[in-house]
Amino acid sequence: MMNATVRFGAYCLIAAALASAPTRSIAQETPATAEKVENKESRAVPFNGKLKAVDPSARTITFGSTTLQVDDHTKIVKHGQPAALGDAVVGEMVAGTYRKESGKATAILVRFGPKNGAQADAKADKP
Repeated sequence: MMNATVRFGAYCLIAAALASAPTRSIAQETPATAEKVENKESRAVPFNGKLKAVDPSARTITFGSTTLQVDDHTKIVKHGQPAALGDAVVGEMVAGTYRKESGKATAILVRFGPKNGAQADAKADKP
């Protein structure tokens, strides 16, 4: 009998704790959701493809149907060495990461040529 009374009391305490627990409101979730959308939009996105166009005056590169802005913070590499936008050759492979903010896609890292560029060049030099 005592055991049943203790169990009943424990159940009542658990029920009271659950009933008084704060619930989430929609108003509290809205800022967090907006923050998630903003973070998702500004995260680094990988890309790769064949270089379709390079515009040094506009500081853009195009591959497929995507055009990326290149700014002063963009790291550009070709065959494992630091490079410039002018080192790009239309038709070669391009890969890297970009960030999309406010509808504008800006390159973070751009790698021209194959991933293992030095190895590809060494193979091409062999007869």
